[in-house]
Amino acid sequence: MKMYLSLLFILLLNVGISQSINLCGSFPDHEASTNNLDSIVYDRFGNTYDRYSFPSPAGADTCIAGDFYLCFIGVPQEYQDVVCRVFTDLSNLIHRRENYYGCTPSEPMPSQELVVVYVVMVSASGYAASSTPYFRPDESHCNYNLNPSEPYSIINGGRASGIINPDAELRINDALKWNFSYDDDPVIDTLNPDSSEYDLRSVILHEALHIYGFSPLLSEDGKPFVGFTWLNYYDHYLYAYSNVSPDTIKIIEGDRATNCWTLNQNLTSGDFNDIVKNNCDVNSYSIGFGNPSIAISASIEDYTSKNIPPPTISGQLAHLSVLCNSNDTGLIMQPTIDKGIRRIIITPEELEILCSLGYQIDSLSDCCPQVTYHESGLETNQYTCCTQVFYTYIDSILYVPMSAITCNDVSGDSMVVSDVWCSSAIVQIINDEIKITP
Repeated sequence: MKMYLSLLFILLLNVGISQSINLCGSFPDHEASTNNLDSIVYDRFGNTYDRYSFPSPAGADTCIAGDFYLCFIGVPQEYQDVVCRVFTDLSNLIHRRENYYGCTPSEPMPSQELVVVYVVMVSASGYAASSTPYFRPDESHCNYNLNPSEPYSIINGGRASGIINPDAELRINDALKWNFSYDDDPVIDTLNPDSSEYDLRSVILHEALHIYGFSPLLSEDGKPFVGFTWLNYYDHYLYAYSNVSPDTIKIIEGDRATNCWTLNQNLTSGDFNDIVKNNCDVNSYSIGFGNPSIAISASIEDYTSKNIPPPTISGQLAHLSVLCNSNDTGLIMQPTIDKGIRRIIITPEELEILCSLGYQIDSLSDCCPQVTYHESGLETNQYTCCTQVFYTYIDSILYVPMSAITCNDVSGDSMVVSDVWCSSAIVQIINDEIKITP
């Protein structure tokens, strides 16, 4: 009888639990002690944490792995080696964006944060590992906004919010027998996991992609989790595709100018729940990422066929279906893994999803179909600290008034657009504003 484990990205914690261990410095209590939105961070379940400045590491091993600062506590070295290599390899594949400040494109912003990830060991039953990115609360409350996670913001050149503890968390089940090899050739059986082992590299890669962005926030009622006033970018790309007609329904709809979103008015919360729970029903809808579809989300059968209880709606949507995607057993983001299996090649569909989210992918020259942020620094003889941030929504044209760029400039020099994230973007100066078309 085969044994399967579910790959989760959720923190399996009760809301009332307090965590007092130190991870690369002081770890915040599970419940924030302040109502100040600037001092709170959320995990992807809406649990709140106090936000602290990052102290010198204490009581933890550390590893700088590309764009990530990994903090290990109670994690044996053989685990650390694999985790560090996975995040290093991903940083080489998915390129970090750099914005500039001042009047020339030659001077990068002085602060380049790393994504802080806490890595801990847990003894658990039923899953191999879990992960969560953290979010800073969005202060606008018109319906639900799209709000990026801290890892997404940092990697994509977004606002420099100051290092928090942490930006993401990764938990590994120490009750399993793991294979620790880092073989790049899946044909070599001598290094691949045997029938009694789970492959750590495959599992960490899966969890890392949840941290990057495979982390929708829609819950069973078609709204964000309790405590959230926002959705994630992943939610914006979810569609329901009819299996009996040409109809395609975008799951959330809204106003790009105000960044206000809600469940599609043609769907009730019950409709949404039924679509997800009956995903891939030939007489109903399939739900997945992108329009046209890039990949179909996990179905309940992906779990029950391996005797695993289905997760929450967001957990199901965060994974890709093997059964609904032509039995694509190579998907990194499928929801389960078996002993003896190694999956270390990110599929073209998964790369395209990351590209759609706005990441710069090494192998995809035309990646980044949107402008997510644009930052223009203001540097004068009085102020050299300030960066002005202009936000726009995915796929939308960004207009930046010239007055907003030059309002604090006393140098007398001509102002120019110093950096645009996508090389394919069209930048035009029209009257008194800059138009950036992705």
